[in-house]
Amino acid sequence: MRLQEVHFSYSPQAPVLREINLSIAPGERLILLGANGAGKSTLLSLLNGLLQPTAGSVHGDQRRVSTVLQDPDDQLFADTPLRDVALGLLEQGFDDTTAAHTARAALAQMGVEHLAARPIFSLSLGEKKRVALAGALVVRPEVLLLDEPTAGLDWPGTEALLDTLQSLSAEGTAIVAATHDTEALLGWASRGLVLAGGRIRCDLPARTLWAEWSRHTAGCGLRAPALREESRC
Repeated sequence: MRLQEVHFSYSPQAPVLREINLSIAPGERLILLGANGAGKSTLLSLLNGLLQPTAGSVHGDQRRVSTVLQDPDDQLFADTPLRDVALGLLEQGFDDTTAAHTARAALAQMGVEHLAARPIFSLSLGEKKRVALAGALVVRPEVLLLDEPTAGLDWPGTEALLDTLQSLSAEGTAIVAATHDTEALLGWASRGLVLAGGRIRCDLPARTLWAEWSRHTAGCGLRAPALREESRC
């Protein structure tokens, strides 16, 4: 997927993104960093086709892009995980048996198959996030977009989620995550992009961004990441 000279504004007097040039390769683990209002969520919406550029172009098949929202309660609609994950397949014309079998496999991939028949309202936040991720992956996207994927998770839950995302990346799924959780995700990412004032301030390998943090983020309103014992770069 590629964005070329993309501009976006909700009104002529309020530009949100300017001169965005971005290419996303299979298997990449790209994090979008920036203060509130920097344009991270708008960029995700351009990538999944919910918004169209005011100027410039987005190249790529947006039918092969899936999004997982920050709050899974905004994304889960059925009464059980199995039925929720199967919804996307049923809407694509799969029969009930095939949809249920494929949905169960997606839940198993996320480690929550044992929750397939549980009422969704009874699940923990981490379990709901995994169900939402299964629903996004069941349609086999080439690009997976995540909005604040670790929000509300404790560190063990964050580690488990990042291990799952690492496996997806190794299988060729490109992952783009907008986040404020620099400590967790910069160590997991292969690439870091910083947005400031609606423009790309820097686009670097994650290791380089971590090592040269102050140089590339000065004035962006971002807190320097604390060191973790383990890095997945």
